[in-house]
Amino acid sequence: PGVVLMPDGQYTELGANPAAAAGAPPNMVGWYIPRLTARPFHEPAWFACARTLEEHAATIGAEAEAFLESKAGKSELQPVTDHLDTGNSSLLVARGAWRGVTLFAAGVREARVCRKWFAATCALVEDHLPEVWTNPYGDVRLSVLEPGTVLHPHHGPTNAQLTLHLGVRVHRRAGLLVG
Repeated sequence: PGVVLMPDGQYTELGANPAAAAGAPPNMVGWYIPRLTARPFHEPAWFACARTLEEHAATIGAEAEAFLESKAGKSELQPVTDHLDTGNSSLLVARGAWRGVTLFAAGVREARVCRKWFAATCALVEDHLPEVWTNPYGDVRLSVLEPGTVLHPHHGPTNAQLTLHLGVRVHRRAGLLVG
């Protein structure tokens, strides 16, 4: 429970299950906040956090490349599963493999991973992106989709959070379908 400032400047109280609120879409997940503007895509320029990631892409990319080039780093990659923590990756992956390593989970720094592989990236998050580590849904993950991987359409656990993707190593024919 808590309070959210809405785009119209009014506050909305969060109950135990906002998805049960009148007007919630039928396929909604556990934490639905009414009156937020739904968009399949938001312009990165609208958000300071997106600009920060883009400005530091070279540093983030260098750490990601070092991690991915290391046999020890690759061994840390785990299958990405659905946001309901069922452990069932088939709810997300139609074909191929999606693996990742978590740097922040539920706003909490994964100390060993940050210290060993992503010191600059984790410091960047802590110094410039409070939206992540003050958010109970705030996750930072390096994701790897194997060539040919196809994901099922999916969404996150709440409409009150945006997901930002920063491509580090992207094949020229790779794509992201939004909407």
